[in-house]
Amino acid sequence: MNNQIEIRPEGAIVCWRTASGNRAVIKEALDKLGFGKLLPSRETPLAAGKRAMARWARLNNWRGDSRTEVLVRGSKGGVSIVAERKADTEDVAAKSINDYGTVSKLALGKKGLLTSYAEALCFDGGTLGGGKLGAWTAVPGELQQIYDDERNTVSAHALGWTIKEVLVRLNAVRVRPEGGVVWVPESEVPKVEALRDAIVKAAPGAAVYVIRTVMDTAALACIGDALKSEVEQIDSEINRYLDEERDPPPRYTEKVKAAQEKVDAYEKALKAQFGVVTGLAEKTEEKLTQSSFMDTIADALA
Repeated sequence: MNNQIEIRPEGAIVCWRTASGNRAVIKEALDKLGFGKLLPSRETPLAAGKRAMARWARLNNWRGDSRTEVLVRGSKGGVSIVAERKADTEDVAAKSINDYGTVSKLALGKKGLLTSYAEALCFDGGTLGGGKLGAWTAVPGELQQIYDDERNTVSAHALGWTIKEVLVRLNAVRVRPEGGVVWVPESEVPKVEALRDAIVKAAPGAAVYVIRTVMDTAALACIGDALKSEVEQIDSEINRYLDEERDPPPRYTEKVKAAQEKVDAYEKALKAQFGVVTGLAEKTEEKLTQSSFMDTIADALA
């Protein structure tokens, strides 16, 4: 007699932890999934230059504590990125402990190319206040490499934003109001797993957890509540416009339609009826339709 019970997974809970990663690897994976356009643009030369200078300061141990700041200065050739160090009580030549002295300076051309570099002749009090630099020289190879790396890196924040946007397009529903935890239907799980594999490869320290679920009563209640929350959010936004006697923007027509289609798709896939959600979505759509209809009549009578 076989007493084993077959447990069939249906969809998955997805949560993640982000880190900076290799842009080329992430872009290639997103392209294969059809979501390449969701990856934000490359870091601007200015942003990459600032981070490169900060990393360079730490590598060179310019007393690289909280007293070192990386600032941007305008210049004829584009901009200069300046690492400045706040004085301390050991800097006897400083006028006060709020004085800053230039530690290093990096010239960034208008086309985003590093053009030249200079650093302080010494680290004693003579550099503070006066900001005396040595002669301009070629950009050190290590600094150039750091800059190139920064320009070809996706930040942890940008990666997190991209993950959320991909999951939205994979018909995910948030099961945690603040975000960061979603449920995806079974049909989309392979794409999420492919996304997970690419991110783990490209961004050491990042993780995407795909936790398979079984559709019991509690799981269905969780998904139903999540769908209801999404529709209630749209309904609340529409109500704010109606309370102010304004017609909701046209984008809400698409938002309501997408929400209704999402509820229908979930009911079909899970063989469940989310009656409260369906009714709420229909009422929300009715409000929007009546609002647009009344607006059309007002235009006709004007």
